[in-house]
Amino acid sequence: MAIVEVGMMRVQTGKTPMDARSPDGQLLLSAWGAVMGAPGGPQRVCWGTELEDASRIWCFFDWEGLEQHASFAKTFGAEATQRFGQVFMPGFTKHVHLSTTPLSCPLTEVVLASFPSSISAPQKDVVATRFREFKASALDHCADVRGVSAGWGHEDDFPVHHRAVGGDSCTMLQEKGCLFFALIGWGGARERMAFRDTDVYKAHIHLLTEMEGCVALSTFHLSCSTLERAR
Repeated sequence: MAIVEVGMMRVQTGKTPMDARSPDGQLLLSAWGAVMGAPGGPQRVCWGTELEDASRIWCFFDWEGLEQHASFAKTFGAEATQRFGQVFMPGFTKHVHLSTTPLSCPLTEVVLASFPSSISAPQKDVVATRFREFKASALDHCADVRGVSAGWGHEDDFPVHHRAVGGDSCTMLQEKGCLFFALIGWGGARERMAFRDTDVYKAHIHLLTEMEGCVALSTFHLSCSTLERAR
């Protein structure tokens, strides 16, 4: 089953990995180019720093399955990223069941809903249903939404990523849990902000902000770069 590897690293002070002309950007592009060109590698990689906090970089890799990723990590992954310590500080790597298509949009809103590790399968279904209702009742009525994808994380020990909806400050808590992950593609920040002022958004945002058992609900935005494997 196809799966997405998702990782977050901290960018060292003064480093510029999103500037493709800088040494830091070249280091990152070289690593991803090697990963995409190596046998058994992912189909696509998307990466970008949070617009709210440029010290946090997120990376997404499309894999055919967990086994493919595990095999590649043993044979090539460590070699490709061995110089990352020059630019980044350690973060985390997990997996999630969703499509990365919205990351190709000019702006991607990322919604993270954290729940206790003990959440049951029926409770997960309720959360997924609430998001589908939000999509059908609100997002699908906005012409500026260019793509939506959502799904549960594979592991049950994601760090709890806490930033209030619409907030700027972020805290990565020591607490671990299950994560519901959503990607919403936009044409730009102006369209995203305009939607927040609409009646349809205000009438249905409670479907996300009032989910039973939610430990933390966080949103941030990315403008990603992308590399795809040559076919």
